[in-house]
Amino acid sequence: MSTAQDVSEQVTLVSAVRLRAGAEDAQRILHDTGVAAARAQGGLVRDELVASVPGVQVETVALLTFIDRAHLDQWLASPERAEVLRGMDDLAVSERSINVLNGFPGWFADAGGRVPVRWKQALVVIAGLIPVSYVVTELRTLTAPELPLPAVIVVNAIANVCILTWIVMPGLHRLLARWLLEKSPRARGL
Repeated sequence: MSTAQDVSEQVTLVSAVRLRAGAEDAQRILHDTGVAAARAQGGLVRDELVASVPGVQVETVALLTFIDRAHLDQWLASPERAEVLRGMDDLAVSERSINVLNGFPGWFADAGGRVPVRWKQALVVIAGLIPVSYVVTELRTLTAPELPLPAVIVVNAIANVCILTWIVMPGLHRLLARWLLEKSPRARGL
């Protein structure tokens, strides 16, 4: 059974690169090769490859989530990853950007590093996301009603995440901090 602590230790490597025209299939093969190598090495929890969207998102984004930072660091230093990156040199037309993310972007960890159970995190995110999503959708509909669907998705996602991260979630976390970290009666052995 997964615990909140297990989830809090997961880290995601986000790598984005602009591909030359026609390189998508070769890049997919390299990505799958890298994923297989990372799985064989151990610690890879999940992976995703998000293709570029013409006119909306110019970079292809690869996400690899590891059970902890040690497994990610092992992958970053591996010769298998270096080989995949060498193969990418001929496919890319831009420098690769790399970011490492840990769980929700700091929404729930307190100063002591404690993290609430996932169901409480989910409830708070839903409580914040629904009204924010509604307002963002209404404002976007009023200001840009003819926006194509891929652009709508990108604009809404960026606006929702930014508003949640810097405005809504800090307030909800302060308001609900005690409840978020309170153990359920079952967890206390009652």
